[in-house]
Amino acid sequence: MTFSEKLQLVKQLYQSFQKTVWGQLVNYPQPDLYYHLLLSAISPMEEDMLRHQLTHTSHQRDLRRLTDYAREILLNWLMEDLIIEQVLFQYFRRIKRIGSDRNREFLTGPKVAADPDILADGRRYDMKFDWTGYWTAKGVVDLRDGEYPLLIRQEAGLILITPAARKLAILYNLEDLKVTRGRRHHKWNKPYYALKIPRKMSWLAW
Repeated sequence: MTFSEKLQLVKQLYQSFQKTVWGQLVNYPQPDLYYHLLLSAISPMEEDMLRHQLTHTSHQRDLRRLTDYAREILLNWLMEDLIIEQVLFQYFRRIKRIGSDRNREFLTGPKVAADPDILADGRRYDMKFDWTGYWTAKGVVDLRDGEYPLLIRQEAGLILITPAARKLAILYNLEDLKVTRGRRHHKWNKPYYALKIPRKMSWLAW
């Protein structure tokens, strides 16, 4: 799925909740820059600003260009906020954003952390998105670098979201899953952990 296809999907999902992407962006620290990023229309001055804000992020970017990396971050923020504000209240009473990017500001490399995104009813959860159907096709969820050990140490769970299918699943206990460690991920070119999706896992429509 191309970025423009993802963006169009996100716009449609926002509209289904009587919201707009721009209405969410105005709550972010740099709405004009973020809007121009989504449209692939940033100015040279904005690109310099972005380069300064995202210094030392080559490890996180993999082979992506700086602007592509920034756009993907932004799209994930928009999806996270939509799910947190419009969907998760059906399953949790109290939700708080706790990730290093919770203020929706671009972070330099040293400030980027793999900590879980939210604290829900006293437990930490990380949110992951599958835009292409990879999880269904492969039957696994891949976590990069040291993400899996960190989640285990924090006794955190995972919230898996498939935007195109409008479904989510909540994995409360990652220690119950079958996990395989790989040396080189086909996309990230880094070590990773593949978490086997339980056959009886419940996918919830939203």
